[in-house]
Amino acid sequence: MCIFSIPVHVSSRNYHWPRVSPNRYNRPALLYPTCSTEIRHLVSGGLWNCQSAVPKADLISGYASLQSLDFLALTETWITPSNTSTPAALSTAYSFSHTPRPTGRGGALGDFLEDFLEELDNLLSHIPETGPPAVLLGDFNLQTGKISELTSLLTTFAFSLSPSPPTHNAGNVLDLIFSRNCTTSNLSVNPLHTSDHFFISFSLPLSKHNKLISSHPAPVRRNLCSLSPSTFASSVLSALPSSDSFQLLPPNSTAEILLSTLSSSLDSLCPLTSRQARQSPPAPWLNDALRANRTILRAAERKRWKSKHHDHLLTYQALLSSFSASISHLSR
Repeated sequence: MCIFSIPVHVSSRNYHWPRVSPNRYNRPALLYPTCSTEIRHLVSGGLWNCQSAVPKADLISGYASLQSLDFLALTETWITPSNTSTPAALSTAYSFSHTPRPTGRGGALGDFLEDFLEELDNLLSHIPETGPPAVLLGDFNLQTGKISELTSLLTTFAFSLSPSPPTHNAGNVLDLIFSRNCTTSNLSVNPLHTSDHFFISFSLPLSKHNKLISSHPAPVRRNLCSLSPSTFASSVLSALPSSDSFQLLPPNSTAEILLSTLSSSLDSLCPLTSRQARQSPPAPWLNDALRANRTILRAAERKRWKSKHHDHLLTYQALLSSFSASISHLSR
């Protein structure tokens, strides 16, 4: 598992109140700056369970360069601390960083999922949610029934799972990508014969702003109720090429022309409008002690939902009451 924090400014909703239940999180909102000299660009990333990078260093570097990747996360590199030649080979075109797993414990994550979720909860509690975009990705090796437990935790930290086709030759989605304050796009998987895990490539559309940009985000929306379906259809049909020439185009070009025409017609007939968002002050109540108590509270909540035991419910309610009392005491 890898976590990347990308140091660029991307407009997003701020989350300031404590989330003591997976059901208490903000609804998604589309947010853009009110005035901008914004430069949109794509950061290209990759993820691959290479199943030993030792004999594949040249392949990995060459394939990453061929894909024009800005960063690549590798799992199961099997690089020992005494091996210096493989990191050197991987550093020819990229800056390579390797962190060996401290324990030798392997196998599916589902075998020790509860311990992993508790450690992940504690880690994410120390990463500011209002900071730069963050991407969490790796080979989680979870079956479908177990993924929901992971996504429930990450949702409380405003991470969303990127939809993906199967990433393993057995048809399972084992390699997952979660993102916060950014959205992945152009995600594709490519089977490589040197591993039974597929190579995943994706893009992160990010923004850079100059010093004149306003820091006040504003939600953007369309008034679709004012759009006439017949007018929209006429606008699209008049902008498309003739049916004879349209049928001669390659499928990819046809799709691009159609999507571009739909987008331009929608912008023309039903343009985006914005409204200034209310600014929220930072949360002074979330100190180190409350973060630690929140981690314990979430662990108790997961245990209560998993066991359905009355004693665990009472423990959770007691911790919740104590946590709420601590917040109330700070607000006085």
